[in-house]
Amino acid sequence: MTREEAQAQGLSQYRGSPCHRGHDGMRYVASNSCITCTRQRDRDKRKQRAVAPGFNGHTGSIPKNIGERIAKRNTRKPLSLPQLRQADVEPLMVPLIELKHNSCRYPYDRDVERGYLFCGLTKMSSTPYCPEHTELSYIPPDRVRQRKLMRLVSVIAPSSMAA
Repeated sequence: MTREEAQAQGLSQYRGSPCHRGHDGMRYVASNSCITCTRQRDRDKRKQRAVAPGFNGHTGSIPKNIGERIAKRNTRKPLSLPQLRQADVEPLMVPLIELKHNSCRYPYDRDVERGYLFCGLTKMSSTPYCPEHTELSYIPPDRVRQRKLMRLVSVIAPSSMAA
């Protein structure tokens, strides 16, 4: 069967002449390429792209200085927590597991044994914080709208804002 006959019948493969490597002659109609050669080439490509064992996410060989990189990564300083603004109240410093449903959840510190510590004073009914921490954390809607408007104006007319 010729390639044109197979194409007319709507087949995807046909038996043609053997390829230059001597394979049996099964070929794809669309590309006229040898099926065995194509599969072998795809298999070889997959092997080349294989991830090196034990080196998660990187292809190819493992870098020579990988030991130095790992040692350097493990000696980095831990990230410090941001300094939170403090209210004029004396917090109870309650761990998360001991917080009650009406306790203020304003974060304060991290204790090695007890974990993260929170204010713990009686909260307001509408917020997760006590009145003092609500005042620190809450941005009135007018100020939020004003910030959004200023961002919008700076996007629309950046050159006039600079003047």
